[in-house]
Amino acid sequence: MLPHTNTCRPTGTSFLSPSFSLGVDLHVGVTDSAGRVHEFGKNGVRVVGGGVGAWRRCVVVDLRGDVGAGCNRAAVTDPDFPEYWDSRLRLARGRSPWSAGPRAYDETRRNCLDFCLSFLSSLPELGEAARVARHGDKVDFCRRFVTPRMRSTARYIMLHRKLRRGGGILELKGGDRSGNASSSSTSETTTDEEIRET
Repeated sequence: MLPHTNTCRPTGTSFLSPSFSLGVDLHVGVTDSAGRVHEFGKNGVRVVGGGVGAWRRCVVVDLRGDVGAGCNRAAVTDPDFPEYWDSRLRLARGRSPWSAGPRAYDETRRNCLDFCLSFLSSLPELGEAARVARHGDKVDFCRRFVTPRMRSTARYIMLHRKLRRGGGILELKGGDRSGNASSSSTSETTTDEEIRET
């Protein structure tokens, strides 16, 4: 899992599940330097290994590279930034209401997105994302930072579903599966097994 990012996944399903639709609730978390996901839910704050279980297929929202939104590129690329990020994340986890455990959770007022916004608001280096988070405007935050990633994700989901239904043809341009460059385009028939692996 990519460190120092926000992550999103559907609640109770996966993006590639046939039961997933764009109206389903998302669960969000924050990754630390080791790529572990810090999430807040009905059981309080917990830390899970990134890339395992329900987080195996998630959408990453990396706010560090968003220079157009006022991100301080020099600060977020500083070698000490990972340690700073982790210390701010530990502080956020230890603050009330997040430290109160399961009794702190409220589906609409203190949920996983509120936890993420609380954390992000402590990182002025993230520019506009931190300012929006500080105001606690969930709708504006999602509209500006999450929705664009979800739009591109929706395109890949539609492609995945079309390939699953029809077997599909996958055209590789400029390289083979190993990433080696080639001078010609190749087409390969993709089986259900290969699609499941991606």
